[in-house]
Amino acid sequence: FFFAVHMEGLRRRGEPKCYTSQTVEDDRDMNDDQEDDKPLMGRDSPTPKGAMCGNVHTWADRIQHWFVQVFGKICEAMPFTTSGPEVTPAQLAQLQPFGEYAGIPFDHSNEEHQAALRTLWSLFSNGQEVPHSDLIFPEWKDFGFQQPDPGSDFRAVGVFGIHNLLFFADAYPTQFRRMCPETDGGYPFAIAGLNISMMLLAMLDVTGRKTCFTTTHAQNTTQAKKSRYAFVELMLRSTNGESPNLRQMENVFGTVYCMAFLVLDKHWQDLKNPNMLAFNDVLVKVKKHMDEVLMASKTLEDVSRVAGV
Repeated sequence: FFFAVHMEGLRRRGEPKCYTSQTVEDDRDMNDDQEDDKPLMGRDSPTPKGAMCGNVHTWADRIQHWFVQVFGKICEAMPFTTSGPEVTPAQLAQLQPFGEYAGIPFDHSNEEHQAALRTLWSLFSNGQEVPHSDLIFPEWKDFGFQQPDPGSDFRAVGVFGIHNLLFFADAYPTQFRRMCPETDGGYPFAIAGLNISMMLLAMLDVTGRKTCFTTTHAQNTTQAKKSRYAFVELMLRSTNGESPNLRQMENVFGTVYCMAFLVLDKHWQDLKNPNMLAFNDVLVKVKKHMDEVLMASKTLEDVSRVAGV
């Protein structure tokens, strides 16, 4: 629009009397016989001032039309669409106990949290004793933690991240033993699991905790709303006509978590040259994959079947 206005301003600062593009066409119609023997404007003959002004106006219209078309395509490609099913206040109220449970921060001084971390170490190390009683030691990094203190990695997801890893180890022990030691060409198992916890919690959006997934994955797109609604419906699906309790909701989340972790592992194995530079791209693929899985699933059996892992 700026170009169109700018071009119009140039035209107005030109000759006091200026032909429009329509005037030029009318002149051509009145002198068809004379114009047949002349070259087209802008090739070999001088261009009349009026015709030049008319062309400027025409090109301004074309530029404006082009910008409108381009901007329209950009709007179509951007996730501005906000239509889609909305989670109701009643559903959020039912999920509140789970949201509070999943939002508990990790506390080194909490004996239950310490016990969960000790159990995780025992599974990682095939039953070895913890090297240090304070549960801070460099061997954690062998299993995909970033620091000797795993509590620093739980800051974004809390003790719930430990519970998810333990759920996976219990539900898929063979895959857990294969995936958890970090090897050359592998990915950091523990950090991958915590990222999946954050991703799924961001999709469900019931804890009030803001993570990197909350900011990097738009929550107001049609697909995000549909997958969130399907996730909530799955979490709240009644059993024997009764509302699900916290343990049942944790089981639903854990099952979805396991599928997402297996999907991540499959995408990683499919890479031709697996390296940590590709890890974020894999997470994006997992997010898209799980959106599609949730939207196509009515039961936990559907989740396992549609995930395809």
